Amino acid sequence: MISSSIQNIIFDLGGVVIHLDMPRTFAAFAQLGAITPEQANQLVHKDPLFLSYERGAVTPQEFLNGLRHLLGKPLSDEVLTEAWNAMLLDFPPENIELLRSLKKSGKYRLFMLSNTNIIHIEEVHRRLEAACGEKDFSRFFDKVYYSQNIGARKPDPEAYQVILDEWNLKPEETLFIDDNQGNLLGAEQLGIKTLHFQQNSSLPAIFNNGSGK
Repeated sequence: MISSSIQNIIFDLGGVVIHLDMPRTFAAFAQLGAITPEQANQLVHKDPLFLSYERGAVTPQEFLNGLRHLLGKPLSDEVLTEAWNAMLLDFPPENIELLRSLKKSGKYRLFMLSNTNIIHIEEVHRRLEAACGEKDFSRFFDKVYYSQNIGARKPDPEAYQVILDEWNLKPEETLFIDDNQGNLLGAEQLGIKTLHFQQNSSLPAIFNNGSGK
């Protein structure tokens, strides 16, 4: 069970609320350019283009132009967008129902914090609407925080501090759930409780069997 001291929960998006498979994008990039999936992995995690895009420092068109340059081929925006979105999978119905139930209960203040970008957000919203009829997450969370909107990304402490400050939350009463253990570090530095979630596993299960630390 979630600790009784928790009053606020911050959810990651990819791998937690929506299923995620990043190697699908690495493979798609490898098919499009003269690189291996391993090199594509390095690009996505190390090249400044991707980090800048997640922080909102470059536009979607600038990102696609930069991606075209990195892959070294005159690929269309549509082809590049499809490859970039290949990592996004489905919304498990049980996740949607859990979030509806948590919001309805009023037991917690609920937030989402995601390292993401405009192209992914648009596709995620399309998939959310197809899954449950909602055009965005406003009915599930008190507020959603995307890195490209707040200019900070996990695990930078300022990404979490934005939420604490805006809602006057106490870190010790707040739980952050993420499938990337590295992203927990910035939250822990601020005293936020954390839970390392196994990617694409059962989200409802942690409310029966899991606990923050």
